[in-house]
Amino acid sequence: LAVGLVMSLTAGTCARTLRYWICATLSTMALGTLMVMLLISGEPVKIGIALLFGLYLWSVYESSKHIVSQVEALLIAERELDAAARRDPLTGLPNRREFNDAMTAATAEGGFALLALDLDGFKGVNDRFGHAAGDELLRQVAERLSGVVRKADTLVRLGGDEFSIVLPGADVADAKAVADRAVATVSMPYIVLGAPVFVGVSCGVEVIAAGATADVEAVKEAADRALYVAK
Repeated sequence: LAVGLVMSLTAGTCARTLRYWICATLSTMALGTLMVMLLISGEPVKIGIALLFGLYLWSVYESSKHIVSQVEALLIAERELDAAARRDPLTGLPNRREFNDAMTAATAEGGFALLALDLDGFKGVNDRFGHAAGDELLRQVAERLSGVVRKADTLVRLGGDEFSIVLPGADVADAKAVADRAVATVSMPYIVLGAPVFVGVSCGVEVIAAGATADVEAVKEAADRALYVAK
């Protein structure tokens, strides 16, 4: 019965339904009691069995610890992969997947704004200085934009030289203030790979009033149309 209990506890730890310290404590109590009874009997055979149980208990500790560490490493890796899947590898900003989640949450709550931004003159930088310079410029733009958004806002890089900002709870004045700061900040000169670089940014704004119903795709399309007009 004691051995069966220990095997069940170990299986529970492997299946992540039982904590390691619970398994170790109950296993020690179950086999420890049995080992003491065998040892105090004084019979050589029973003493030998007690020693074998001791080795078995030690193996339970070691194997359970190893399995738990593997499971923990797997869970950490899963969390890191999920986080990486939501980040743009170049700029470190949230990517389109995070953008869609932010838009869904914003439309559910109501009263928000969406800013669609597109760099002006980025292709010229790429053509003149190369892709390495273009990547460095995008990183610098992302850093500048991160400094103009509010704490609750979600700044994302959608791809290429396209960025978006989701502003929960924003009205027209809030959206305009963030858009003005973004345009002014991004338009300042850059030093990329030792060379001065100048780009601008166009911004399309769509504001959804509090209490109004909105469709995610419709809001995106409206912001894109406003961006087209701005460019």
